Amino acid sequence: METTIRRDDRHSGRGPVRSRFNPALLLAVIWLTGCGGPSGPELVPLHGVVTSNGRPVPGVFISFLPEKGRPSWALSDESGNYAATYSTDQAGVLPGTCRVWVTFKPSSVKQEMAMLKGENPFAEWTDLLKKYGSERTTALHLTVSADEPEMDLKLDY
Repeated sequence: METTIRRDDRHSGRGPVRSRFNPALLLAVIWLTGCGGPSGPELVPLHGVVTSNGRPVPGVFISFLPEKGRPSWALSDESGNYAATYSTDQAGVLPGTCRVWVTFKPSSVKQEMAMLKGENPFAEWTDLLKKYGSERTTALHLTVSADEPEMDLKLDY
C-alpha cells in the first residue's frame, strides 16, 4: 500500500513524500514488546485434597500467601479437592514458603438463608477455624515447589 503525502513546497522546499506501510513490521514490533501472549511469574500448579481429622472438607476457601508476591486462592469441592488460582487466567501458586489459612463462605442459597437467620452452617468446623482461620495465627505453612505440585492439606486439630 503506497500513500502520497503532499507538503507545501514553500515550507520544505521538496516535492511529494512517499511512505510505505508494512504490516509485517507492525506485527514484529508487537511480538517483540510482549503483547503477543500471556506473561507473568512462574507458578506451581498446586492441587490436592483438604481434610480435617481424616474427613474431606468441602466448600472451604483456601488462601496461599507467599513471603513475596501476591496471594493465590482455591475453593474445595464436595470431596475436598482443590486447585489453586493465581489470577483469572493463571492457575497455581508462587514457589517458596507461604502461609495458608481457610475461611468458609456460603456456596448455596441454603447456606446464605441460614446465615441470614443467624444460624451458622459451618458450625461443625469451628475448631478447625480456631487453628487455621486467620492469616496471622494459622498453624499451616507450606513450601511450594515445582517438584511437588500435589499437596494434600491436613487441617487437623
